[in-house]
Amino acid sequence: MTALDGEQITLGHDEYRITYHADQCASNPREDRGHRSLLTVQGHSPREGWPLDEIDARVIPEVSCVPPEAKEHAVRAVSRFFETYGRDDSDRVERAYAVWHAISASPLRLFTGSVGSRAYFALAHARADADAEAREYVRWADGEVFGWILTGPDGEVASCWGYYDLATARGDWHSALRQDWLTRTRSAAIQRRERHRQARSAGAGFIGAI
Repeated sequence: MTALDGEQITLGHDEYRITYHADQCASNPREDRGHRSLLTVQGHSPREGWPLDEIDARVIPEVSCVPPEAKEHAVRAVSRFFETYGRDDSDRVERAYAVWHAISASPLRLFTGSVGSRAYFALAHARADADAEAREYVRWADGEVFGWILTGPDGEVASCWGYYDLATARGDWHSALRQDWLTRTRSAAIQRRERHRQARSAGAGFIGAI
């Protein structure tokens, strides 16, 4: 397991270290979520099963609050436009779907876009949903999912995996760090009080013996 990055943290007299690692066992985000709007994602990836093509696989997107028949009709429409214009002509496909969308009153809109060099098509309620899902899926496909391991004076404190963004990861390990340090601080204080109590007891016994 190779560390991607790391940093040293000092709290009081205690030294901690956080390291980030690639999550080689990250699960496909499309298997973990009920909301799946992506239809196709083109481009090369080291992951098995690329390029993503739910049209040819006849997979109906799981978009929330949309009847199954409406989703199936939308997928069939996109499939027809792919056959007519080709997948490389995203503008014509999107315009053709927009006309069909207006006539059919479908609750789903077709969005096209790209993440890096990878073009995608998605059926969703809003572009923000399609963009977010595409970015997450491409990051997984590129092996950019990661985890962290926090170590302290006594060894490993905590670890967690399956992150797509650094801000969320930092918030989680900061919480683990704070909890461990507070626990160690309280434990040290209890031990100090106990040593003082024992010292006083020993002193009182010595004086009594005199």
